[in-house]
Amino acid sequence: MGVFLALVNSFLDLLFWPLRAADPIYGLAGISFLTGLAMVIVFRFTSNQKAIRRSKDRIQAHLLEVRLF
Repeated sequence: MGVFLALVNSFLDLLFWPLRAADPIYGLAGISFLTGLAMVIVFRFTSNQKAIRRSKDRIQAHLLEVRLF
């Protein structure tokens, strides 16, 4: 476990090395953006896209129904 943690620590040190002179908020924003992008890609390939589309269409139909009546 110690070897794994050392490897992760080295990887993160290398990842944050270009940002060491900048304000920490820029590094945090960049890493947050990349993490969010990765999660969107993972969610896209692990979710049922047809069911999501069907639910979105039903919600849109209900909103149109409320607006018409």
